[in-house]
Amino acid sequence: MGKDTPKYVSLYWEEKELILNGKYPAGSLLPTEAMLMEKHSASRTTVRKAVKLLADDGLVESQQGRGTTVLGNNSTLSSYNYLSIGSKADVRSHFKRNATGETTSQKAVIDRVPASPEVAAALKLNAGDEVYRLQRVKMLDNVVFSYIISYVPLDVAPGLERHDGEIVFLYKFLNENYGIEFEGSQDVVSAEPADFVISRILNVPTGSPILLSKRTAFTKGQPFEYSESLLVGSMMEIVISSVAISPTAYVDD
Repeated sequence: MGKDTPKYVSLYWEEKELILNGKYPAGSLLPTEAMLMEKHSASRTTVRKAVKLLADDGLVESQQGRGTTVLGNNSTLSSYNYLSIGSKADVRSHFKRNATGETTSQKAVIDRVPASPEVAAALKLNAGDEVYRLQRVKMLDNVVFSYIISYVPLDVAPGLERHDGEIVFLYKFLNENYGIEFEGSQDVVSAEPADFVISRILNVPTGSPILLSKRTAFTKGQPFEYSESLLVGSMMEIVISSVAISPTAYVDD
């Protein structure tokens, strides 16, 4: 991470790594604000910004009077919430009805925008640094069911804006043109009400339930893309398939 990286971003990534590596087990309490302030020589404001990013990732949950509880990484959450045995989970999105029509993807519109604090934290950048933004929609029988926004650092894919209106499959394109191998991701899925803009893009009433999937994709241990995929809740569902790690690997219900 660069010397100019904001302190709260550095703190966020250090504590996130400890959570993902199991140093803070699921169900345990994150160190208190005072402890994190002392550990990182940081202000209370810096600590709170970093903890909020961890909460936005679905890794911790803060409760007044109790502290901040570690929820764990995605695999821990899946085995804890869905089965009473230790398991590996495969998560996919599906249409709620049998889709017999044609699924098509719009070619991405590309521009350059300043990174928001959330985008910057995910990509290990400074808030306000320019990033490429790729926007596209997916359709079933010409009905939009998904709106996807991807953010890519400028140094990951120099000149990407020259391919405006060309890209359908981003990871395939980055691999073929920039040699970037997708090695894994962290995905956080939540439900959100559609605001005015999203309701117009997805052609649903304002306030309709939308599935929001936030993804940070990695190559060689470094993030190369952050994306937000918004799915029409009435058309899509998340399907979780779990396989037991071992018959005796039980966890609490």
